[in-house]
Amino acid sequence: MLTVDLIEISLRQVLRHRRRYRDVILLISLGIAGVIVVQATGDSVLRSISRDLEILGNSCLLRAEVDLRAVDKPLCEYSHNDVEMLRRLKGVRTVSPFVGKENCRVFTNQKRTSVKLLGIEPGFLDAARLRLGRGIGISEADVINRRPVCLMGQLIVQELFDAPSVALGQKILIAGIAFQVIGILGGIEEREFLDAVMIPISIARGQISDSYEIRDMYIRATHWQTVRRLHGEIKSVLQRNHPGYADTIVVRYFPKRIEKIENALSVVHILLLAALSVALVVGVVGIANVMLTAVQERTIEIGLRKVHGATERAIRVQFLGEAVITTLAGALLGIVMGVGAVKALEVALAIDANHTVLFVTTAAVALFGVAAGILSGFVPARRASSLDPGAALRFE
Repeated sequence: MLTVDLIEISLRQVLRHRRRYRDVILLISLGIAGVIVVQATGDSVLRSISRDLEILGNSCLLRAEVDLRAVDKPLCEYSHNDVEMLRRLKGVRTVSPFVGKENCRVFTNQKRTSVKLLGIEPGFLDAARLRLGRGIGISEADVINRRPVCLMGQLIVQELFDAPSVALGQKILIAGIAFQVIGILGGIEEREFLDAVMIPISIARGQISDSYEIRDMYIRATHWQTVRRLHGEIKSVLQRNHPGYADTIVVRYFPKRIEKIENALSVVHILLLAALSVALVVGVVGIANVMLTAVQERTIEIGLRKVHGATERAIRVQFLGEAVITTLAGALLGIVMGVGAVKALEVALAIDANHTVLFVTTAAVALFGVAAGILSGFVPARRASSLDPGAALRFE
């Protein structure tokens, strides 16, 4: 009997006993569809998760500063050339130098307080992952034209004004200069800046005493995975530019926050793959059980076939064929479901699926269908082919 004929017989048997194989085919198809979705959209989903975790943990932030405790050594001052060189590093999203002055006195018509005064560039809010609760930020034109405008932290607003809505547009006096409040910081990540007032860096360096030297820069990486590499590169660039001040240059980042993101993503990935693997393993075991049951139920049929000249190889190939056809049916259904789910997610959630991975995964699960069918059907097929014809005919 030709192999083609045996495959045809196997296919007819699967169709005839489709109710027996239905649940197993469905389980395999769900597992394979899940594998396709996870593999094809996994990069996009994990990027989304890591982006959300990064926003919460601020793990993409690095800070280049000068160790002010080194009183016995000359202190470094960063330049425009340092900023430009850091901006050209691969993986750097933005670099924002700033100057600062602690305990700077601020006055309104009726109240006064001490604040942390910062002279910033327009990109500072993005670099430090700050957002405005009200108003607008400091623009490039504000810096170039030295406009006396400022942003305020929430604690300072509460101390100087009755309500945030009242503060916008008001004037505050700093070092004899009247600054107009154009924005108020908001959100939950601004603890360090709750008591800060931010003004254009050009005014701070030109008109506020003790705030000329640039000794702090915020650097934001494009991705948290590049932060460790950038930490070394940034320090190397700054020390090379200022060889006499190398001991006072400090570059800080947040390795514990990065570790938390790595751990969270690893757990998510492992749980997803574990759940899908269990579904596939259960499907393979299910096929093996179904095939063993089929061998037992068709014992007399196997005996009759052997009496009429069927070889052990023919019977073995038939049962292997049924197992392979069953897993391939589950794989094909899973491929259709998986590709459909990927396309739906691309539209509904704006996920960028990796189509190369989608193609490779689809080909891989088709091969898996053949391999899983052979694996799960080997023992039942061997048992069926080794049955004694006389014993099989007497089976009840």
